[in-house]
Amino acid sequence: MACGNYISWVVIVLLGVVAFRTVSCGDGTPCKVLCDNGAEMISCGSKTEIFNCCGPCREPTCDNPLPSQDCEGGCKAGCFCRNGYIRQHADGPCVPIASCKKAK
Repeated sequence: MACGNYISWVVIVLLGVVAFRTVSCGDGTPCKVLCDNGAEMISCGSKTEIFNCCGPCREPTCDNPLPSQDCEGGCKAGCFCRNGYIRQHADGPCVPIASCKKAK
């Protein structure tokens, strides 16, 4: 099997597994997809965020770019800023990292 064909096959299999996990409820209702830790996967409300089953306990912000990470299990599930973005402030929107430097 050629490398490109193998990659295509793997992608198709993975998509099938995801589809099976999300539509196998049988009663017509949408199924929940769960992380290994039991947290429900959700869609994030912003294009600058992405869901992660094991993200940082405390997200970096413009004011605190290196927060302590002292939570049980070492991570938590939720919506986190995408690469290149940082929280403007705790629970605030994700902004480009460069915008923090400009604001100071």
